[in-house]
Amino acid sequence: SAPGASRFGFPWEWTASIAGTLLATKRRDAALCLLAAHDTYSRPGEITDLQVGDLVLPAPRLRGYHRLCLVIRPEGRGQPRKTGSFDDNVTVEARDARISTHLVQLAKGRDPSEKLFRLSISQYKDAFEDAADLGAFLYRVGAPAAAAREEQPPPGSAGQPASSPRSRRPPCCALA
Repeated sequence: SAPGASRFGFPWEWTASIAGTLLATKRRDAALCLLAAHDTYSRPGEITDLQVGDLVLPAPRLRGYHRLCLVIRPEGRGQPRKTGSFDDNVTVEARDARISTHLVQLAKGRDPSEKLFRLSISQYKDAFEDAADLGAFLYRVGAPAAAAREEQPPPGSAGQPASSPRSRRPPCCALA
């Protein structure tokens, strides 16, 4: 049946921070999985169940249209989305084109029936929770401590402007 209520997604800044922590702890697949899930509003189980063949490359003849698509829950596998639908095609609208580039590299030369991300839902959940805990710890210890050393309030607090997420490169852009 359809979900009872919709929920807001993670803010981009949190996603970028957690993806950066995943990269720093050598969990590249989990970082890319998280970025793809955020970008396509896919549920964790949907994104970890993707197969290489579910990544649809743009046709080379279509000039000006260079976006990847993901086929979520193909009907042939017999497992619908939470909403009961099959064959949902979602466009990867990556904030940074390198995310799409890394998805293509991840799939290149692999069997179409192989899992796109080499991790299970439980491995993804564990990696996400570890990174979120570590990121929160580093923020609690790092940002206030650094601000205190410099005798400045942390960004976003009274008297200090919050930095714009577009004014700096998030750590998730360092996928290479």
